Amino acid sequence: MKNPAYTSQETPVNTVIMDADSSRLIIRKEPNSMETTNATRPAAMSEKEISEAVAELRKYSRIAEEATAQAEAIKDALKAHLTATGTDAAAGLDYKFSWKPVNGSTFDKKAAEAMHPGIIAACTRPNNYRKFLYT
Repeated sequence: MKNPAYTSQETPVNTVIMDADSSRLIIRKEPNSMETTNATRPAAMSEKEISEAVAELRKYSRIAEEATAQAEAIKDALKAHLTATGTDAAAGLDYKFSWKPVNGSTFDKKAAEAMHPGIIAACTRPNNYRKFLYT
């Protein structure tokens, strides 16, 4: 079933986006133009709508987890192929993949604090954001 917000060419017709401060809506009416309205927040959802939305979110989260697990299993099979052939890359007509070592370094926060007490607090900036959780 097609999403009613898209035409047969899969081009957005009406997309509603809430501004960062939740004070206005941005409505995309044409594929490449933006129109801003001074609309207020959308109406609150009923208990039934919330329950249905959370159930749908759970459903799609399970689907995403299953797809991620399948993708990881495929990646593991491709890595096993590279290991068995003793190579770190493979390519074909419509694919190219590699599994190469990556060298990096990390900052040891505990060691820095032990060597220079208070340095972490002095060099840390606060960070505020909203995190969406559901169960």
